[in-house]
Amino acid sequence: MKVAIRVDASAQIGTGHLMRCLTLAEAHRDKGALVVFICREHPGHLCKLVETKGFEVIRLATSADNESNLQDEEPNLAHAHWLGTSQSVDAEQTIQVLKDKAPWDWLVVDHYALDHRWKSAMRRVANKIMVIDDLAERKHGCDLLLDQSYFQEPEKRYQGLLPDKCQVLLGPRYALLRQEFREARKFCRMRGNGIARVMVYFGGNDPDNLTGMALEALSDKKLSHLLVDAVIGPNNPHQDKLDMQAKQSPGTRLHVQPEGFTELMLRADLCVGAGGTTTWERLCLSLPSLVITVAENQESFTAELHQDGLITWVGRKQDVSVADIKSCVQAAIDKSQANDLFSNSLLHVDGLGAMRVAEKIIPASRDDLSLRQACREDIDLLYFWANDPSVRENSFQQERITWDEHEAWFKSRLDSTLTEIWIMQTPYVLPVGQVRFDFDGETANISYSLDPVARGRGWGVKLVELGINKIKESGKVKMIQGKVKKSNPASKKVFLKLGFSETVRNDAFTFRKTIQ
Repeated sequence: MKVAIRVDASAQIGTGHLMRCLTLAEAHRDKGALVVFICREHPGHLCKLVETKGFEVIRLATSADNESNLQDEEPNLAHAHWLGTSQSVDAEQTIQVLKDKAPWDWLVVDHYALDHRWKSAMRRVANKIMVIDDLAERKHGCDLLLDQSYFQEPEKRYQGLLPDKCQVLLGPRYALLRQEFREARKFCRMRGNGIARVMVYFGGNDPDNLTGMALEALSDKKLSHLLVDAVIGPNNPHQDKLDMQAKQSPGTRLHVQPEGFTELMLRADLCVGAGGTTTWERLCLSLPSLVITVAENQESFTAELHQDGLITWVGRKQDVSVADIKSCVQAAIDKSQANDLFSNSLLHVDGLGAMRVAEKIIPASRDDLSLRQACREDIDLLYFWANDPSVRENSFQQERITWDEHEAWFKSRLDSTLTEIWIMQTPYVLPVGQVRFDFDGETANISYSLDPVARGRGWGVKLVELGINKIKESGKVKMIQGKVKKSNPASKKVFLKLGFSETVRNDAFTFRKTIQ
């Protein structure tokens, strides 16, 4: 499969768009795809970084003539100046560099300056188009849209902006995080309850020097007991000043693009940072955060995260003072958020987002799905599946399950000889569902659920079928039994397709199958 990615980085745009596309590209490459980047050479473009990761980068040049083309295009987008030329010129240049290997299976677009007009032109070289967005303020002519932002009703944001048949992936469950965060997540519960170490990170560039403001706040005598790790990128224009600040504050260290970034996050008890991509990285590692929004598009979802207790929003960069940061740090020390944040963040960010998106673009074959036994590391995965809204709706007990309840239940079931839990996964080790058997004499009571990314593909039948085969191999029981609410016709079809007999009682179906 051939995948092209059109994305830019620059001193003005920042690095977040390109970095999340790089993460997605690596997930595609892991599944055997050929991935090529198309990037314009703005100041701070990061093309060399992409190349060091092993990807081809096709560079689009910048020029004064390109800039003048912007005046010829109407209506203009709010971020049109980020492109460095008009959409029509950019579209023609992109088509020219892609046409030799056309058609491309997928073209991924992550750019605020491109809308449905540009994407319509790309149909000449791409079979399908995926858009990564979080503004929800322009039309997209695409087949798949990803918005990893946090909103209570995210689907309403794109009404009237997408084609009727466009699929959507909405919410931080699809956040494009590097694999290292998925691995580091296993250790996030080692963090203590108090706050002794603070991480400061406002992205690679931080032109407003919010890092310096945070260091000034943390240098207050009342906070002098804290250990501070400030992280910046190599192109930070304030590096000399920040270095001097760090040297004047015992316990403060300045790190310039450190290799052990996730390790610093795991060691920290609190982070002071911006509201961009690192929001999802911090939530993945259950790191309590004081967030200062540095762009308007960060404000709405940051406000919702604050309202739901997942972060503390200090304010917009133009409104925040040193005193505000100092006050919020002290409040966080007085009331540590770590315990509450851990169970809440489990429902939203687990580090598997890039693999889920890649599964949508390069789907696994139904015949290649397999089962493995559940292990202790699956506790948060099963917590999410158990609290998925559709799962709760189809359950006989519909109340949300608390983390404490789930933790006690999972540990008891995992250690019990009367329960078996199996996880279905793709060949690329993405977990996509679970099937559980609770033994009662010679009968096994079955229940199952699918990850949202796996629904609508006939995988429920495959999941139950694989589970039945495992039970047959064990020889433990003679009968499998499942109960389904009448309001759940999808599960009814699964059992009937696999030859279960049906009995109707009150508001539920009971399905039984004899194991030969």
